[in-house]
Amino acid sequence: MDFDPNGLSGGAVFATVLEGEEIVLKFAGIINRAGGGIIRFIKAISVQRLLDLSVETPQG
Repeated sequence: MDFDPNGLSGGAVFATVLEGEEIVLKFAGIINRAGGGIIRFIKAISVQRLLDLSVETPQG
């Protein structure tokens, strides 16, 4: 890296994925720690699970 990633925490992570012949941009997660040339992030599936747990489902 040619920059200090300190301060990127909380930012979104995106990935470019090849689907067939098309390049698609997808949400990959959220940065939880950045510094010393290393960026660590929480994967999107874990973020989704946390959001699902934080939202109450209506009782029928």
